[in-house]
Amino acid sequence: MPVSALQLPQEVWVHVFSFLTDKEKGDIRATCRYFRRLIDLPSLWKSSPAVVKRISAGSSGFWTTLRRRRTGSVLVKAGVTQWEQLATSLPWLTALAIEQCRNDSVLQTLQRFRKLKRLVMRGFHCTSTLPSLLAPLQQLTHLTLCEPHCSQTVELIAGVSQLTNLRSLVFHEGLKPIPKQSFQDMLGRLPHLKELSLKVETSPFPLPADYFALPRVAPEKTEPHATSLGLTRLELLNYRDSVLSQTSIEQLSSLQSLAIYFHPEAVASGSCHLETLVRELPCLTELTVARGYPFSVYVRSIPPSLKSLSLSRVAVSAKDMKTLGSRTAGLRHLQMDMCTSDRQWSVLDFPQFFPQLRTLQLRHCNVAVEELVGLAKLRHLEKVAVLDAHLCDGGTLQRTFQKLKSLTDNRLQILHSLLPLDPMACSCARL
Repeated sequence: MPVSALQLPQEVWVHVFSFLTDKEKGDIRATCRYFRRLIDLPSLWKSSPAVVKRISAGSSGFWTTLRRRRTGSVLVKAGVTQWEQLATSLPWLTALAIEQCRNDSVLQTLQRFRKLKRLVMRGFHCTSTLPSLLAPLQQLTHLTLCEPHCSQTVELIAGVSQLTNLRSLVFHEGLKPIPKQSFQDMLGRLPHLKELSLKVETSPFPLPADYFALPRVAPEKTEPHATSLGLTRLELLNYRDSVLSQTSIEQLSSLQSLAIYFHPEAVASGSCHLETLVRELPCLTELTVARGYPFSVYVRSIPPSLKSLSLSRVAVSAKDMKTLGSRTAGLRHLQMDMCTSDRQWSVLDFPQFFPQLRTLQLRHCNVAVEELVGLAKLRHLEKVAVLDAHLCDGGTLQRTFQKLKSLTDNRLQILHSLLPLDPMACSCARL
């Protein structure tokens, strides 16, 4: 390394390294001891989970590096056996994801992680002992259970209900919804729950009208119990339009964020209940819709309070965009697929429709250069991302972005590579 590089303050290098991907940081780390020491600073790894495939294969240097970085999140792949090594080396873990777990004794080891707040379990096999093993994890605030293999959903939900500090719950199990009585009991026992994600693939029949209603509590009850449904974010996967009745919608009036992922075969003729659902949510500020009806069906129900909108595989017309602009002049975040639009409208219209836009994410980059450059007129725009730039003409796109940066005095952050996936996040909703 040049001597001149050593004259730069350490803080400058750390700031530069903070913009690198994990792979890029690894490449820089291998160049010299000085950079290795800087790269391993905990501040550079706060949001970078470590992926462990075989704990038994980890050398002492491996664990030393993780300890030096104060790694707080770990994804454990199938086949890991030496959980004691993990608990001994990283007792301060705050987030842990486990894939394909077949051994209940793993959950007994989880009790060693006193600071664990987020637990993700994918494709695990649960037995009758699971509820009792979950009970000691009272410090958990975020729990994700994806594709559990269990015969008794009711017992699993009973175990979840004991985690009274939960603020976020992702439960993606099978093809049937949680039985109403168990679901209501769980909602009542989780007074801090704000975010909920469910798979609701059922027959075309709706959920019970009072599905989201809280059970009545006897006056002598002393344990924590929710007195009103305080959900602020709801995500529904494999959604069919008739799943939620009018009464169910009225019970969700506190929602600020709604994500609907339609079943591929869910769209039918007749009225669209999503139109009613959106209209009846007075606090809604964030809406995500994947597949389903054309945007024209419910665009007039979009509330003026909306700040963030994501449309994936949703047909959008020029008239829809104009209507959206007239209803949500304060929209700040927009994601959409250009390939599902009739393209009788132009990205050049965005400054007129959405003058407050901060972030823009586009999929299918078959957009004229002059249109993308026209985004410079959005005075508040901070970030532009082309989600499938790898399918585009890289040279042309790169020159376009350079021009756009120049026109905005390098104010814009432009992303034109595949966005990294969060290994800790559920993949059920990925399209």
